[in-house]
Amino acid sequence: MRYQGKLTQWNDDKGFGFITPNDGGERIFVHIKAFQSRQRRPAGDALLTYELQRGTDGRARAENVAFAEATKPTAAAPRGDNLLPMGLLGLFVVALGVAGLRGILPLAVPG
Repeated sequence: MRYQGKLTQWNDDKGFGFITPNDGGERIFVHIKAFQSRQRRPAGDALLTYELQRGTDGRARAENVAFAEATKPTAAAPRGDNLLPMGLLGLFVVALGVAGLRGILPLAVPG
């Protein structure tokens, strides 16, 4: 099960810190090796998702940690491959309109 929390303490020199869970409770230890992607360094107040594990000492620790911004779905940007079908549809509508105005088709068809 994944949980969400805020990185409330981080020691970048030693590569560890603590997460405060969003639903409250004791803070969770997190090590730099627990992050799924190491392309971005953790910083204070980062919103994280994680799985909860118990260490050999019985204390809670975070594993499979990810930045919450990275897990949110984003709106897809318009892609260029949508232009061809939309252009063809536009041409079809124009052709129907011209055919209706020239009397080739009844005006009800383009309407």
